[in-house]
Amino acid sequence: MRISRYNLYIIVSVFFVTCLSWAAQITVVPAVKGQYEPEAYLASQHLVTNLHLSEKEGKRPLILILGGSNEGFTHVPGDWRIKDFLERGYHVLEAEFFLKPRIMTIPDKLSQIRLESFWEEIEEYLKSEKTSPFIDPDLIGVMGTSKGGELALKLASHYPQFKFVIGIVPSHVVFQASNTSLYHYSSWTYQGQEVPFVPFPNFSIATIWGVLTRIFCRSENVNFTWMHSQALKNANAVEQALIKVENINGPILLISGLRDQWWPSAEMSRMIMNRLEEKRFPHSYVHFECDSDHFPFLRKPEAWGAMLDQIDKMVVYRRALIKEMK
Repeated sequence: MRISRYNLYIIVSVFFVTCLSWAAQITVVPAVKGQYEPEAYLASQHLVTNLHLSEKEGKRPLILILGGSNEGFTHVPGDWRIKDFLERGYHVLEAEFFLKPRIMTIPDKLSQIRLESFWEEIEEYLKSEKTSPFIDPDLIGVMGTSKGGELALKLASHYPQFKFVIGIVPSHVVFQASNTSLYHYSSWTYQGQEVPFVPFPNFSIATIWGVLTRIFCRSENVNFTWMHSQALKNANAVEQALIKVENINGPILLISGLRDQWWPSAEMSRMIMNRLEEKRFPHSYVHFECDSDHFPFLRKPEAWGAMLDQIDKMVVYRRALIKEMK
């Protein structure tokens, strides 16, 4: 049977539209309370998120979990760390904010990511009839690792709706986007403008060494700390890029590695603690220094339980504060 050009055009068009709608199917899968396997959503144009709901009764705290400079979700489906959160009564929302290859309008690199997207996504869950009955809007926290730790602190400094923050091997400033090209861009944008950032020095031996170790070494053997330390000597850029942690609306927990090979997380976390003290931050702020590299929970498993216990304390504190205000 011969197919006319018109019919062929119709067939190709239908196939193309079907592919597009399949790509968008990450939306509409309802979250199931107590189900450990994540349910995928695409509520905004800029993020893909997985929501895990705890089986515990009543409205429970929600923690937004942010990964670092590696694409993809922080945890694999069924990960024991997600289960630990769920069993303690926390809902977990994982956010993937850049993807390769690009899906629709989601960026394909960690560069100029909209800060607004993260709270917009949470608002979608707070409005949804499927999820809002389970989430306590007064107990929303954010937790990030590495570049995600920088993001968590930056987000919480802009959005008082985040009531507690956990920064794992974080930064006290915004660094440039995660590339080492001659062209420098901010990692984040806010209200349509690039967030001020600290650039890596061009043609620096420290930068070249960092790039070479990334290309030829495994992740545990890279050496970006020298590159970041050199960048922090740019006093003007540092002043502009400092994260105003004193604006955070709740307790803060920092976890750093004393032998961090990606960036000087222990030193930068101490700078955060000093700033909070200088600004007379009204909430608790705690810093766990681990004798580890950039992966404290892998090298010091006991740090994981200590972190969960501290998060419990932060939530108890927030609940007491809410009770006082009512």
